[in-house]
Formats: sequence, structure tokens, C-alpha cells
Amino acid sequence: MKKKTTIKTGLMLGSIVLLLAAVLLAGCSLSGETIRDRIGKFIDAVNSGDEQGIKDCLDPTATMYNTASTTDLWNTYFPNRPYSIVSCIISGNTATVGFDPMGTGSTLSYVFEMTENKPTFLGGTTYSVRRISNNGTAFFY
Repeated sequence: MKKKTTIKTGLMLGSIVLLLAAVLLAGCSLSGETIRDRIGKFIDAVNSGDEQGIKDCLDPTATMYNTASTTDLWNTYFPNRPYSIVSCIISGNTATVGFDPMGTGSTLSYVFEMTENKPTFLGGTTYSVRRISNNGTAFFY
């Protein structure tokens, strides 16, 4: 009787370990991500011209979601790449982010409004970019 219980326990623990390894290898986070993490992923995708990476960061309910994954749009608002984050002030689900284009030492300020995505069974809370504005004018919404 003990041998069957030991085998079942071993199989269950092995399955859990394999499931956790698959989640981590797939790039999923069990603890979620911060707003700054998501904005960092977004600007990395913009810097590299990764259209799918950009789209992955955007809120699919945003009006411009289907047209905003092209690099043409982002080249207009982030022309002097690469950009690096030099400041990030978060209030609720809004972040005011200072970017340094091409390491020039100057700072361009953008406001990101984020959507908080509900945690999934295997992951924590994540965020999507719902709106981006510069000087009070939204260019993604």
C-alpha cells in the first residue's frame, strides 16, 4: 500500500515540477509584472522594430490596437532610437516616463495609461498599454 502512495506522490510532484518549468521557459511569470516592466518591454520592442513585441504590450481593447502595431506609427513618435528609461513616476495605473533618446542626455516625457490585467491561474497581475500621450496629446489610445 505504501509503495503505491509513494509512486503517486512522486508522479504528482514530478508533474508539478514539469508544469512550473514549462511556465518559466514560456516566459510566463508567476508573480506578474510591474507597470515599469511592461513599459520597458514596450520600448525594447520599439527600439528593435519588433512589431509583434509592440502589439503584445498594447491593450487589445484600445481603439488603435489593430493599426498601432506597425513600426511606421512608432517611428513618428520615437524617431531617434534607441530610447532608454531615465525616470518613471507611477500613480495608480498611470506612469509619467522620461526617455533619453540615443543617449543624448536630454529627456522626453510621455504619459502611459495602463490597463491592469487580472491574474491568471499560473501568473500574477500584468499590464497593457491603453493610452500614450506626449505634451497632452494622445497618439495611441
